[in-house]
Amino acid sequence: MIIISHSYYNCDAQDTKLRTIQLFLILSLAVVLSCLAPAYAVSFNCVPYFKTGAPSPQAISNITEIPNATQEQWWIVDCKAIPVTLSTDRLSYESGDTIVASGTAVNTPAGITMGVRVMAPNGNIVRVDQATVGPDGTFTTRIVTGGPLWQQAGMYSIQATMVNTQKSASSEFYFSGPPALPYSSFIPITNTNKTLSYTIVNGNVSSATIDAYMRSLTIGFHASGKGVLTIDLPRTLIDSKGANQTDLDFVVTSDGKVPAFEETRNATTRDLAIPFEANMTQIRIIGTQVIPEFGSYSAAVLAVLVTVLIAVGLGRSGRLSYPGP
Repeated sequence: MIIISHSYYNCDAQDTKLRTIQLFLILSLAVVLSCLAPAYAVSFNCVPYFKTGAPSPQAISNITEIPNATQEQWWIVDCKAIPVTLSTDRLSYESGDTIVASGTAVNTPAGITMGVRVMAPNGNIVRVDQATVGPDGTFTTRIVTGGPLWQQAGMYSIQATMVNTQKSASSEFYFSGPPALPYSSFIPITNTNKTLSYTIVNGNVSSATIDAYMRSLTIGFHASGKGVLTIDLPRTLIDSKGANQTDLDFVVTSDGKVPAFEETRNATTRDLAIPFEANMTQIRIIGTQVIPEFGSYSAAVLAVLVTVLIAVGLGRSGRLSYPGP
């Protein structure tokens, strides 16, 4: 029981007028003091309710804090402790994420087991776990999302119950649903006679273009959500080399941002796995060398054309001539 303030008044019952004056002065003084006293909030780690017969202030039920309470308030507040609390570290998760669920168990000995279960929007139980209460009365468990039972997107509930008691608490979080299936295909590379092999999750590739001047490959795509693009890059298409022909990392940008990507290499290809966000539309891979902007057939035609032009020039003048100043 918490006593904020409690006052009693003893007056002379035989002198009604004097008693009235004294009461008026006391009440006036109390009002003045309450105005002068700094207001502060009285907090309770429990649900407050007011003892029967005590004057109850307005709009005070079902909260855990009495705002603007002062030392001059005259009521008695009893508290019943909340036995169990539970919360998650985030409000939403994707498949493969780890949920960190933690809570408290009031007046519970260390070593007590908390049963934890996670339920899908349709009420099916998708995960059952346990957590042990520590010496400080807290408990924590980690749950990895995803798997054959996590088939719905929506609000999931997680509940912690103290074993052999009815004490429990629950919380909710949003799960985005099972991962999308990857899609694999090939796409022609503009200005070449080659194709690009790729696998994409949550999107589709719309274009692939080599830029010989920028030594880069630009891939346009449409994303339907957060995903990843995996591409097989032949070294004959684009590569990144340093001194003594040692491999250098590619520079990768996605709509101007620099994502963290993974790469595997062998003698003939360099394979990249590049994550992207739902609103991204373009990925650019920059190296140190690319194939000529013209394909092999076009390059041969260009070489023949240049030879013909040189021959014509020599036939007319007997020598190569350049415009004078």
